[in-house]
Amino acid sequence: MDFEIVATTGTAAFLRRSHTLCSHTFKVHEERPNLFDLMKEGRVGLVIKTSSDADSAYEEKALRRCAIESNIPYITTVAAAEAAVHGIRSCMEGALTA
Repeated sequence: MDFEIVATTGTAAFLRRSHTLCSHTFKVHEERPNLFDLMKEGRVGLVIKTSSDADSAYEEKALRRCAIESNIPYITTVAAAEAAVHGIRSCMEGALTA
C-alpha cells in the first residue's frame, strides 16, 4: 500500500508531534487548494473527521457529501479510525491481503 497522510493544521501538528509524517492542506473555509479540492481531484482515498462543532458544521456537510458522491470512505469516530489504522497496518505488514 502506498499512500500519503494529508491533514489540516491542528491535526497535522498533532501527527507531527507523534512523529507521523503528513502533508498539510487547508480546511474548506480556508485557502485553496483545500481538502474538498483534493477530494474532487481524486487524490483522497479515505477521510477521517472526528471533530464536530458549530464552526465545522458547514465543512462537515460539504466533506461528507463530497465523500459520498466520490465513493470515498468517511470515518467519523475515533474507534473506527483506530480500527482502520490497525487494518491498514496489518495489510502493510502482510498479515492481511487486500
